[in-house]
Amino acid sequence: MATKFITVITDEAMQKICYEGGGWTITPYQFKVSDTDILEGVQVLDGSGNVTDEAMEKLLAFNTAKMEEDRTAPGNHVWCEKPFQSIRKANENTLSHHVVIPPDLEYSSKTIKVIYFIYKAENEDPFLYGLAYALEDIIYEAGITQSFFFTFTVANSKTVQDIEYVINYTYPDEISDHNTSPDVHDNLLKRDGTRSITGTLQYSGDREFDSDFQLVSKRYVDMLIAELKANNNLR
Repeated sequence: MATKFITVITDEAMQKICYEGGGWTITPYQFKVSDTDILEGVQVLDGSGNVTDEAMEKLLAFNTAKMEEDRTAPGNHVWCEKPFQSIRKANENTLSHHVVIPPDLEYSSKTIKVIYFIYKAENEDPFLYGLAYALEDIIYEAGITQSFFFTFTVANSKTVQDIEYVINYTYPDEISDHNTSPDVHDNLLKRDGTRSITGTLQYSGDREFDSDFQLVSKRYVDMLIAELKANNNLR
């Protein structure tokens, strides 16, 4: 399932990137998730499905100060702040950002309405580089990891950019918890012998055994007994 976002690089960031003299050295820092509808009261799409001028102007003008107002406003609107899971350079002007919201936050349920992309410039405080505005509300629920991929190119447009995908998958923290839980894979044997076998185990065919500690098959034992009886004239 895909969820469409409007993704933009802010005018604030563009000034840092493209000012005369070559631009500043900036690096990805972290992302923040908010349930605030920063386009409340604004017509977002026109009849053709394109972003309206009013909506685009408001998104491009959104800046670090406004993000901080959202973060400090009563109500915990900015409810997730994490480093990027990964950043990949697609070309000279494009970076792909992997955003992962883990399953173990303190909230049982929250709305994902806007994702802020924070960068750092050399010798400066972190600033709002870009944002992704969800055209439909996405619900975060505890216990489910949500994963997003966003690509930003240093160019602004009034058209909705590519669809960004939401993927539910296993987060590294979940893998660690999974591996240490005594209750996982209860249909498998444990090497320490603490889990009983409830069915009959068998090989898929004949096997040759050459070690004192290998588990042999009944057929192999029967063949040895038959050979022993034959060699010793036993019944």
